[in-house]
Amino acid sequence: MKKITIIMIICIMCQILSICFNNTYAANSLQDAFDGAKNFVTQGEKESENTIDNSKLKIASDTVYNILLTIAFIVAIVCGIIIGIQFMVGSIENKADIKEALLPYVIGCIVVFGAFGIWKIAVNIGLKF
Repeated sequence: MKKITIIMIICIMCQILSICFNNTYAANSLQDAFDGAKNFVTQGEKESENTIDNSKLKIASDTVYNILLTIAFIVAIVCGIIIGIQFMVGSIENKADIKEALLPYVIGCIVVFGAFGIWKIAVNIGLKF
């Protein structure tokens, strides 16, 4: 039992020593990261011709937004039609199951169309700054 305790103490001491030596290396690599970031920023300030054109970015964002929104509308409408038809022609037990499926459908629609709203707000705010 004492041998196990001694081995555990030696392992813990080795871990503590390795942590101490790694911190000095981490400080050097942290300084390297700051220097690299500073060089990146200064290089970006020098190269003014490689800026992002906001109008082209807005056109691309609007195109992707409209395509995905159209797909989301189509999927939501088709799923709503399917759920509605099943509810109209289903038996009483099927209607109970369909009512249970209606809650995830509504929540999914709220999440998807809410995400599109957030996207549009973020793009409009981002272009003003």
